[in-house]
Amino acid sequence: EACPIHRLDFYRFSSDQVVSYNALQVSCVSQHSPKRWITHNFMMMFFDFDAWKVGESLSFCTFDSYPLGFTDTTLGLSDVFTVEQKLRFAKTGHPDLAAFHHDLHRCMSRNNRFWIMEQQPGPVNWAGHNPAPAPGMVRLWSWEAFAHGADVVSYFRWRQAPFAQEQMHAGLNKPDYTPDVGLIEAKQVAAEVRMLEEAVAKRTADGSLGEEEGISGEQRAALVLDFEAHWVSTIQPQGLEFNYPGLVLAFYSCMRKLGFDVDVLPPGAPLKYYALA
Repeated sequence: EACPIHRLDFYRFSSDQVVSYNALQVSCVSQHSPKRWITHNFMMMFFDFDAWKVGESLSFCTFDSYPLGFTDTTLGLSDVFTVEQKLRFAKTGHPDLAAFHHDLHRCMSRNNRFWIMEQQPGPVNWAGHNPAPAPGMVRLWSWEAFAHGADVVSYFRWRQAPFAQEQMHAGLNKPDYTPDVGLIEAKQVAAEVRMLEEAVAKRTADGSLGEEEGISGEQRAALVLDFEAHWVSTIQPQGLEFNYPGLVLAFYSCMRKLGFDVDVLPPGAPLKYYALA
């Protein structure tokens, strides 16, 4: 077995390669297509590189939101959720899973703006079990993202592929281009967004929309996420069941239950403005 510090060095080296290659791509795009925003889509529950460092070179961050798929499986991580939780939330996704990633990628973006690059529109094909979402979940996930500050919710994919690896991965449309459930709910969200815009515009025009009060320090909590801590605990875990991503999500869930709005921060970030950190 390799020396633990050598294994940690390899994690750091591998992460640095991702960071440097992303920066190289950003540099090339900026040089040949200046004054355009540049982004990248991160994955849920993916801790193999330091995403904080990758995000530093991007205009803003996006991620792929698959609440059902990542409640059932975490793609290489040991189980984050118990069997009971997987069964309970099989058709809705764990209630804090998407929310945690909204707050993570909002804080990872330099301007606190983020997108959902891929929103789950129906059953996927890559988890251990792939049920269809409960009625209304695509709409709920969309509004949850907007409530956490997302500028865009983009659904993957437009049409369920009739060929290759993702034939069993749902889209907004079925293979024959007839609307699937996801499209019906996405259209409902689009109509509701237009209604909200009109209501806000009306209240702004007549002066009945007050100034945004924001969230006080007494309502806000900070949760520090250190990707290197995951690498260290993977190399030398405290115990067989120890799971750093699961621990982070458990703390996040506790903060939410206490009524806090949570910022997920990198190591070394200032904490003096938070009621709980």
